[in-house]
Amino acid sequence: MILSSPLNALLVFVPVGLASEMAGLGPIIVFATNAAAIVPLSALLTDATERVAAHAGDTVVRLSRDETFTHLLSAALCHDHVRIVQASILGSVLVNLLLILGSALIVGNDEPAYNAADAQLLACLLSVSVFTFLIPTAFNFAFSSASRSSGLISLSFSRISSLLILAIYVLYLVHEIRPRCRPVVLVDLESSLSAAERHRLPPPLLPLNNLPQPLSPRTIRFVEDTLHPGRGRRLVDSAAGFRPRADSWQPSMSRKVSPSRRDSSVGDIRRNFSRSSLTLQILRDVHLDRDQPVSEDDGQGSRKEVIVAIAMLVLTSALMSLNAELLVGTINDVTRQTNLSEPVIGLILLPIVGNVAEYVTVVAVAAREKLDLAVAVAVGSSIQIALCVTPLTVLAGWVLHRDLALTFNTFEMATLVGAVLLVNLLVLSETGSTLRTGGLKGVLMCACYFIIGLGAYFAPAIEA
Repeated sequence: MILSSPLNALLVFVPVGLASEMAGLGPIIVFATNAAAIVPLSALLTDATERVAAHAGDTVVRLSRDETFTHLLSAALCHDHVRIVQASILGSVLVNLLLILGSALIVGNDEPAYNAADAQLLACLLSVSVFTFLIPTAFNFAFSSASRSSGLISLSFSRISSLLILAIYVLYLVHEIRPRCRPVVLVDLESSLSAAERHRLPPPLLPLNNLPQPLSPRTIRFVEDTLHPGRGRRLVDSAAGFRPRADSWQPSMSRKVSPSRRDSSVGDIRRNFSRSSLTLQILRDVHLDRDQPVSEDDGQGSRKEVIVAIAMLVLTSALMSLNAELLVGTINDVTRQTNLSEPVIGLILLPIVGNVAEYVTVVAVAAREKLDLAVAVAVGSSIQIALCVTPLTVLAGWVLHRDLALTFNTFEMATLVGAVLLVNLLVLSETGSTLRTGGLKGVLMCACYFIIGLGAYFAPAIEA
């Protein structure tokens, strides 16, 4: 686990960061060493979480994906850096949407397979995320001068809205976790195709009497319904590119194929035949793997791995809390002694430090020609920050008696709206989902992030 990432070479900064505070070194050195220490701890935390999630389920990964950034927010909130917390929330969304996703597009494949339905869901959730930030900000901007108690009203509005935002995120989790099956339709070929077209149809690739491996009864029923010789019916998914699965088969009504679409229907059937052998092989592999007995030694090794992962999770969380506490404690001194203002620290530096491990992971996934997964991780992390981390931080501020509201200044809201529009247009739209010029789009997104960084650097102060 220690050697799982090259970032773990920076673990030497963990004791150095703690010792720099004890030795009374300058705040700049304490800030830099503890920032460097958080990077490998974040990688270790991610690795330990994935190992635990391999046994506890995918929900653990979803709920703990941004744990590093949460430690930084908690430390900043305890030190009453409310404006830095607000800027860091927004900055983390921008890092994932522009810098991480843009870098993934640069190194990834230009033409990945991408699910249009999933892209539409991500685009809708991004729009909801902007809405949750925009409405409290607009409310505060519109009625700030109406009465003296407008600040308290905006604060109450943000806290109640946070509860509703958490409910939205819970609904999203339920939607993602629950089992779903896609509709399957039967195409009546013999009644719609001519004799010449029926003659051109290829024979079944894998007849039942030639199956090399025994299949379960349910799998055999699936094969009979899809590839039985002499029948003119084939299973075709109503969504393009979907491969039928044994566990999602449903009986459904057949439909007629119009004569004007006969040629395209024949082409679709041929493509489905070319995929059927792979589908059956997957079914056999899953069936055989399920039937193989699990040895007692494997079970004991698995339990030991989980125990080690949980211990590593607790240890890295404790060390990260210490380093984050020391880092945040020097922010005031760093802003006085350097040209780094609070907008730069909150909007740029802290989000980058908290998301370095995710940056390396997403770029590595994209480099392995899994750009669709990289897009889902980067955009999903932004959605989780907006719909889960942000309302939890507001509620934590309520408990700690910190006036943390979902209100941002004009520059911050402009960066968020612009970033979401850019991602929806270049990546998640129907025309942009093919990503045929992914490298160029990635460069554009990274350039936009650097423009935001310049704006944060030249900003004199964060508006109250």
